[in-house]
Order: sequence, then structure tokens, then C-alpha cells
Amino acid sequence: MLYHVQAGVKNGDKSSRGFLYRRLGGTRDDAAGEAYDKVARLLALGYPGGPVIDQLAAHAVDSRLVQDTNGGLHFGPVKIKGNPYDFSFSGIKTAVLYYLRAHPEFTAEIDARRAALQEGRRKAADLLPLCSSPTLSLISNFQEAVVHDLVTRTLAAAVESGARTILVSGGVAANSALRAYIPIQVRPNGHERIFP
Repeated sequence: MLYHVQAGVKNGDKSSRGFLYRRLGGTRDDAAGEAYDKVARLLALGYPGGPVIDQLAAHAVDSRLVQDTNGGLHFGPVKIKGNPYDFSFSGIKTAVLYYLRAHPEFTAEIDARRAALQEGRRKAADLLPLCSSPTLSLISNFQEAVVHDLVTRTLAAAVESGARTILVSGGVAANSALRAYIPIQVRPNGHERIFP
């Protein structure tokens, strides 16, 4: 959800100060964390998927998938009609599903990770040796697409509403890529703006 929050007067009573909330956007289908969990399930990376995907994405040599005869998988920008500050991640999750169905070469390592999970080996360090370079690229590419969409829409909403600060909360707020990308952006006048 994206909310614009500002100090204000409650019910017209100037002695009663509080916060005024205006909803700017929200999730239409799969939320970001839900998409991480579903992609992690498809790739046999355990639950919750966010922390493991985040840690494994850091090991990708190249976030672009190795090109294959089918052209690889590319996550384009998420297109949504209507409110430009709404989010939708079901398409990204579905793209991963169809890509895996079209590429049976991923099946053996997914089965190996599934067996590791059943043995209780759930940490990223346990699963990393069971991830091929194309899998790590897929994971990194997925994460990059989700973070890019979150940041782009959030910053656009902040500029439109005149927000001076952005507060990010929830499970995905712990994501290292999101935390690295959102703190510093450039104002229209060219000065850096730091969002704590």
C-alpha cells in the first residue's frame, strides 16, 4: 500500500491534532512478498522466499539470463491500466512459471533443492551449491524487476504528493536490493534527496 501521511487537524478541531492519511495506491493481486514466496516455491527455495532469494541473487554473475534458443526470460516493466501507483506482481510470477515449464533442464536441480529442504537444509548457503548460473540469473532478474517496480512507483507517488520522507515497512522492506536502491534519489532540481 502507498499512503501519503501528513500532520493535520482531526474533524476540524484545531485542538485535536493527528495524522491525515490518503491512499495513493496498493496491490491489485499478488503483493511483492507473495510473489517472492510463490517464485521460491516454484524454484524449491523454501518459505519464506524473500530472504533466500535476496541472498542467492547476490551470487548471480550476470542478472541477465544466459541466452538460450528460446531467447531467455526478460521481465519488462509492469503495465497497469488506471492508477499508476497500484502494484501487480502476478504476471512476473506467472512468467517464471511458464519459463520453467518450457525449460525442463531446471527440473533436476529443483528436485535436488526440494530434497535438501526435506532434509532441513533451508539456508541460502545450503541451497547455493544446488543453484546453476542460469537459476541465479533468473533469481536476480526476478528480484531486480520487483524492486524496480516498487521503487519507481513509490518515488513517483512521493514526487506527486510532495512527500519529504518515505517510510518503507513490511517484510520486503528488509530486502537488500530495495534498501540499497531507495535511500538516495535525485530531485528534479538536480540535488540528491535522501529518503531515510
